[in-house]
Formats: sequence, C-alpha cells, structure tokens
Amino acid sequence: MMTYQGDKLTLFVQAKNNENPAHHFLDLVERRLRNLLPDVVISWGIGGAQETIAGFKTGFDHAQTALQIGRKKKGAGHRVLYENTKVDRVLLTLAQNKEMKEIIVSAIEPLIQYDQQRNMDLIGTFSTYNECHGNVSQTARLLNLHRQSLLYRLRKVETLTGLSLIDTDDLFLLDLSIKTWKLGITETPVHS
Repeated sequence: MMTYQGDKLTLFVQAKNNENPAHHFLDLVERRLRNLLPDVVISWGIGGAQETIAGFKTGFDHAQTALQIGRKKKGAGHRVLYENTKVDRVLLTLAQNKEMKEIIVSAIEPLIQYDQQRNMDLIGTFSTYNECHGNVSQTARLLNLHRQSLLYRLRKVETLTGLSLIDTDDLFLLDLSIKTWKLGITETPVHS
C-alpha cells in the first residue's frame, strides 16, 4: 500500500512470519529510481512490523521518528530502522526535560562559541577522541593533527567546559551533551 503527501511517500509493505522485507524491496526501488532520476536523493525511515490494523499508525509514527533521527544524524539519503534508534530516542526524551536542557547547553555552549570564533572544531575533536576511547595517537592520526596540537585542543575542551576528560562522569556528560546537540534537539543561544 502506498500514499503520497507533501514531500513524503509512505509505503506499507506486508511481512510474513516476522520477516522484514523492507530492505530488499527498498534496494529494488532505489536501483530503479537511480536509473530514472539520478539526481533525486531519498531518505527512508522504517517503522517495523505491526500485528494489527491499529498498528498502521504506530508503524507510521515509528517510521517518521526514524526518518527524522536519520536526517539529523546522517543527513539525506540514508535508511534508518526505528529499532536502531534506541539511544537517540533516549536522548530525545532526556532533552525534553528543562533541567537536562540547561545542563546540556551549559556543557556545549562554550565549545560552540569557541568553534565559531576560532574555527577550530573542538566538538569534532572531542567526538573523535571519544570514539578512539581516549587514544591520543589514534585520534591525532585520524584528525591529521600533530600530537601536541591535539593535546592543546583537548586541554581547551576541559578549560572551556570545566569538565575533565579523565573523569568518567564528566566524559559521559560531555558525550551525552554533544550527541543530544547533534540531534538538533537543544537550541543553544550563542551570545556574541
């Protein structure tokens, strides 16, 4: 079943025995569309199988959520399953809390301001450092930075945020704040 509203095409694909035929079907659709409309970029949100007629709305809502999260995290042209957005949905829920928003903004705002003024990308530096589990040499290689330049940036992150990158709670808070900010949930009022 298919419907089209505004800029959204909604497909409901029947599944048997709890299988998920969406990926195979979407592979075929994308292959054909790429041949017919090579400049069109399509993003997909996949809601998952539902057991009842009432499940249509739940599946649609889940697909919408997956689509929005996918676009915010990865940009256009990706496929995101609702079941793979658990962490993002936790962040979305946390970000609705006023106190949590204030904590996130207080952690991230100094980095955003500094990055805008100095064009240094401290947020990207921290994210890469964290993805490398604190391995300075690996982070420096990935960012194509001299080790001392990386250490300078990391110290700058600590100075601006007041958080220690060797304290696991501070590291968690900064990572949580950045991930939530990247989802575009918390709007940080940047002061000039």
